[in-house]
Amino acid sequence: MIRDHVRNFLSKIAQKMITLNLFKTNELQTPMNIRRQQILTRCFILLLVLCSITIGFYIFLSNQDQLVTIEYPSLSKYEILYEQHSSNLLCPCSQLSVSYGRFLNVTFVLHQICKSSLVSSMWLNYLLLVNLNRVPIWTETDFSRDFRTYGASYFQFLATYCLLAEINIEDAQRIFLSTQFINNYLPSQSLFFQQVKYISESFIAKTRHEFARTLNWTQTATMVSQFLTGANTNFHITVDIDGQVIINDVTFLIVTQITHHSLSTSGSCSCGFEDELCFLKPIIYTNGSNVLDFLQIFHELKIGCIPIFGLFLSEIDWWYNITYIENIRMTYSMIMNSQPSFDIKSLNRSVPTRFEHCSLNILLQEMFIETVISNNTRFDLFYEQCAPVACSYQVVRRREIIIAIILLINVYGGLSRGLRLIIPLIGSLIYFFIRKYQNSTIIHELRSIASRRKRFLNDLVQTILAINLFKSLTSDRTSEHKQKIYSRVYLILFISILGIVMFYSSIIGRVIRKTHLQPSIEDYEHLLNLHPDGVDCPCTRISIPYNTFVTQLKVDLYHQACTTDVIERTLIMGSIIDPATTYTNRINFQSWRFSFIDGLNRLCHLAEDSITNDIEAFLASTMLTYQLIPRIQFDNEMNITLNRVKLSTPIAFTRILELLRLISQANALIDVFSLSWNFVMTENSQGTNASFVSVSTNQYTTCSCATERSCSMPAQLVFPNGTSYYTFRGLVLGCFLLETILRSSLSCFYSMACIKEFRAAMDLYYPADLEIWSNETGIPVMLDARETRFSVTDTIETMAYSMFIESWTTNVSYENLFNTCAPNQCIYTYYYRIDALQLLTTFLSVFSALSGGLRFIVPYLVRIVESVIKCFRIIPTQ
Repeated sequence: MIRDHVRNFLSKIAQKMITLNLFKTNELQTPMNIRRQQILTRCFILLLVLCSITIGFYIFLSNQDQLVTIEYPSLSKYEILYEQHSSNLLCPCSQLSVSYGRFLNVTFVLHQICKSSLVSSMWLNYLLLVNLNRVPIWTETDFSRDFRTYGASYFQFLATYCLLAEINIEDAQRIFLSTQFINNYLPSQSLFFQQVKYISESFIAKTRHEFARTLNWTQTATMVSQFLTGANTNFHITVDIDGQVIINDVTFLIVTQITHHSLSTSGSCSCGFEDELCFLKPIIYTNGSNVLDFLQIFHELKIGCIPIFGLFLSEIDWWYNITYIENIRMTYSMIMNSQPSFDIKSLNRSVPTRFEHCSLNILLQEMFIETVISNNTRFDLFYEQCAPVACSYQVVRRREIIIAIILLINVYGGLSRGLRLIIPLIGSLIYFFIRKYQNSTIIHELRSIASRRKRFLNDLVQTILAINLFKSLTSDRTSEHKQKIYSRVYLILFISILGIVMFYSSIIGRVIRKTHLQPSIEDYEHLLNLHPDGVDCPCTRISIPYNTFVTQLKVDLYHQACTTDVIERTLIMGSIIDPATTYTNRINFQSWRFSFIDGLNRLCHLAEDSITNDIEAFLASTMLTYQLIPRIQFDNEMNITLNRVKLSTPIAFTRILELLRLISQANALIDVFSLSWNFVMTENSQGTNASFVSVSTNQYTTCSCATERSCSMPAQLVFPNGTSYYTFRGLVLGCFLLETILRSSLSCFYSMACIKEFRAAMDLYYPADLEIWSNETGIPVMLDARETRFSVTDTIETMAYSMFIESWTTNVSYENLFNTCAPNQCIYTYYYRIDALQLLTTFLSVFSALSGGLRFIVPYLVRIVESVIKCFRIIPTQ
């Protein structure tokens, strides 16, 4: 029974399918018309099913690039996303700049000397109470000094530089922690830690360099200027029987061995000529009665011609020796009977240090820094500050089922409507040609081509006039006439509007934005060639250190005065050094030529060190770029930036040099070669006194170094009686030795004739012919004007203000910039005219909507027009 019901049900369905007619009309339904409509229905269903299946397969099975966005991800969620999609995960930061202090801290651990009792304020105050007049005079020799005359300066020096290091570190930390870390996208943890490590190391190196620069400037200014020191170790000042103040060079014995019974030496040295090699030995005395009756010799310490230089070269190992500390405490207690002995302690050897068996200068250059703790960087704190609103990544996968179904339904609706409109028209056209073929006769075939063409056109016009797209169930002649009018208006409007739309679409340019994922540099430059003004590639890292793409930045060549020994060789070679030289006549070039050469060399070395530090600081700085820039623009911008570096580096050097010159002049500091002051003996009610008086530079001018540092006079060679017998070309004697160097010109050293002339005047006869000796040995003895950009007559000041730089070498790598920028995508925009396929797509998309809209509007539009015509029609009067 059930089987019969099922069979009947299926039979009814089959009968329904056979008799299904989706294209019924209001015309007379003849068997032929019904048959044709059923055939069209089956064609419609077949095409609809085939197209739907084909499109359905495409919609459901095709893979597409899909952007997945996760809003407000937590740190744990971000870490999971990064593990799964590390190659294209993008998390824009809601806060682009975050101060370093928000997520990291850099802690400096200084050498224990800076916290020890050796530099404590109580110990320093105790040393100030020492009465040096109680130190026996016999302890002052030409090879040693009593430690007590030197100790206060030594410990004060240590305390001062420890304090300077701490102040510099505090200032640098404050600036560093307030500096902004800039990133538009959240970097990965590994990249973040790499960036922070580099930033921290750059900050540490910069802090050390700035401190070392100050130290080097201080040392250079002290050594070059040859100031008279309160320790009376660099020059010996005496008064002769005539009351004339005489400044003599100081000589020290070079001691090889000292015992309680004997003293061994290997000669002597001069502070005037060998100030870097001349040192006195500090000795600790307690109850001694002569110079060899000592408690201890400080071999680790050195007392230099200029005290600060000896301090720099002193060793530090004795800080850990309890015997040394006890001896120091004991020797001071001997002359401090009224004061209790201060309890100072040696340094703790169990405290780890990286400074062993080294000089104090190394410790100073390293800013007393033992270690730097920068491993407490917190990515979670940075994540909180970055606060990404969303993270997005792209995946290639099929559409979601719901989206695919909705899309298929939309496509099905448009496809169904289009086929329902197109299939009847195509069917009518096919049946027309079939009927035409069947009704044709031989007579028709014999007709002329013109007649057949005319007949065809007439039939076509009649067919068009007979078109009725608005048929209704009840149709009389009047209604049918209106329906044909509606159809004609509909066709006119439909064809006109569709034609305008298609014409506009075919000629108008369109703006297209496309995204290219994970572009290589070749992809980027190819896109840039195709679309020069429309390629945007956002950088995943917008703060890029210069050292990642500036592959070379250095001074290629310095002035020959710094790179050769020409100046020293021509002024010294063949001379006999007299350690007992007196400096009463400071105008004599022979008195200060060694200091001139040494000062020039120190300026050269200082310029080179400053350039090295400035280059390192620049390379550690960052360039901000939100998106990748084209190669040509990059080259132009880098040329501007590097030229700015080349200009700013000498400016900073010049400012410091100018400051030192002003300090010397404004504080009226006295050096042995000064033109501004003279020692004189004066008589007053209290007796004879040695004092300084201001003098003019020469008898023909009133220029005084007391008010004007630019005062100078030509450098000369003079006889013992003060008579000048030779004047140098270019060299001058200024208010201070530093001014002497800077205001002098090296013009004479470009001329062999001039060099031979002054060497003859200075009695420098070895070698006999300097030019022949130079040709034979290949050693230059003259500056070459062809190898310098400076003028021959330029002063050393001009060259020093340019840091003696002749030329630079620079090189940048656009490829490195691209790799560091690391764009995940490039968005490019271009204009184009629509192609045939898109024109067809536009036609199909417009067809359905336009057809439906006009079918609704046209009847109302015709009625409105008829009403308007009736209103304006003139009715004749009876």
